[in-house]
Amino acid sequence: MTKDKLDQVLTYASLIIALILLKTQSGLLENTIRGKSFAIQFMSLSIMPAGLWFFKRVAAYRGTEKKEKRLLAQCFSILFLGLFAAASINTWTAQSDSEVKKAFVSKHGGFSEFRNQNYIHLVIEGKDERFNPDPKSYKSFSQGDSIEILVGHGILGYDCILEFRPGTHAKRQ
Repeated sequence: MTKDKLDQVLTYASLIIALILLKTQSGLLENTIRGKSFAIQFMSLSIMPAGLWFFKRVAAYRGTEKKEKRLLAQCFSILFLGLFAAASINTWTAQSDSEVKKAFVSKHGGFSEFRNQNYIHLVIEGKDERFNPDPKSYKSFSQGDSIEILVGHGILGYDCILEFRPGTHAKRQ
């Protein structure tokens, strides 16, 4: 296999893996409390290896449009792989350090066609954020419900919702 062919296979494999992770693991990000901050922080950290990869290889790719596009695709794959690796590590480690908290459903609704999932907005400790519960939990919640959530604290310093539980279904006053 030539070096160019190997590079092409690497590019397609990394893009396919990144897309599969985006489709299957994005729920880990969506159920991370302060998920936007988490995504920004770990995408920023992923820029370092992506940048190193880019600057190490840019001279060899210069002048060939196909190769330049491949390099860009590889860098984006590194960004997403870093982000989803961080989300997986944070959620996995959160399993051992968890507690039950109360939350309030401030908005019930919203739909993502990409993931074919519904969303709810929860007020947790005074902050309103969007989350993606499993379909059974989603159907059992209504706007205004008080529910319980199992929240774990991950090793990367972010809390994530591990489980959505029906609460008292008493409307918040």
